[in-house]
Amino acid sequence: VKKGDVLFELYSRELVNAQEEYVQALRGKNDYLKRASRERLESLGMSKDQIREVAKRRRAFQRVRVLASQDGIVDGLNVREGMYVKPSTEVMTLADLSSIWLLVDVFERQSEWVAAGQPADVRLAYIPGREWEGNVEFVYPTIDPKTRTLQVRLRFDNKDEALKPDMYANVRIYAGPKDNVLSIPREALIKTGEEERVVLALGDGQFRAVKVIAGMESGNQVEILRGLNDGDTVVTSGQFLLDSEASLRASFSRMDPAASSDNGSMPEDAVMGMGTVNEVFADERRLNISHGAIEALGWPEMTMDFELNDGVGLEGIEAGAKVHFTLLKDAEGNYRIDSIELQQ
Repeated sequence: VKKGDVLFELYSRELVNAQEEYVQALRGKNDYLKRASRERLESLGMSKDQIREVAKRRRAFQRVRVLASQDGIVDGLNVREGMYVKPSTEVMTLADLSSIWLLVDVFERQSEWVAAGQPADVRLAYIPGREWEGNVEFVYPTIDPKTRTLQVRLRFDNKDEALKPDMYANVRIYAGPKDNVLSIPREALIKTGEEERVVLALGDGQFRAVKVIAGMESGNQVEILRGLNDGDTVVTSGQFLLDSEASLRASFSRMDPAASSDNGSMPEDAVMGMGTVNEVFADERRLNISHGAIEALGWPEMTMDFELNDGVGLEGIEAGAKVHFTLLKDAEGNYRIDSIELQQ
């Protein structure tokens, strides 16, 4: 479709009446009435050429031609000849693909980086090796509550119309640099359910886990806002730590002298776990617990009974309580709870 082409013809009693009022005004001498009736026709969608034609013929068109306002393709046609339409009816969609919008979702943690005017490029899987260059046209003001992403609108020139509606694409947005940033490799940051930590190498085989506050992530680097100083040596491979949160807590506790002095030393063969108490058998000194995976023992998530070692108290421990606990193997090879506490 080219600009100015006839898309369809429409009969509207309101348009006919407005034309007749304009013709009547032209026959009079009231310039204000002429101008007001002409402006009404413009507001109803008639072009200036059509209005001049009405003035020339001094007669209303029963059916008004609706013209294309731009070049493009008919992307959607929602009516058929003879249908009754309302002002809210979307008759058709006319898309100009020479310049297109591309909507992208930016992760919430990266939303601070994006701003209107930033350059961007896009690649398509079906045309390998080709890139289109564009820019950020608009950053939407709200985060999607379901996906936790920020929607951003990009604009790209598309003269050969290779970019088509409803395609998926790979997009890069080039944010400006951030100066004076303390950063560490991404693999050096250890994330638990409650906090973020980094393991410092103190030398002579000594390590200490410290709490940090992480900021933006870019590539393989993570910004550290608080908790480290320039020049600190960090462990970039934490394979000696197990992946479960309970094992991380145990490892952090062993590395943290302050924690050791507060909580007492932990036997080397102690294993930590987390779970929910299902039932308390106080007389039998036994608990039924649904616990998470305990990778130190190769145990998956499951529900099982644990007997308590002497001296283990049950104050505040009741059905439904979420707890941390340590296990020790007894002489018969069974694991018993050696300590237990409520999760904070």
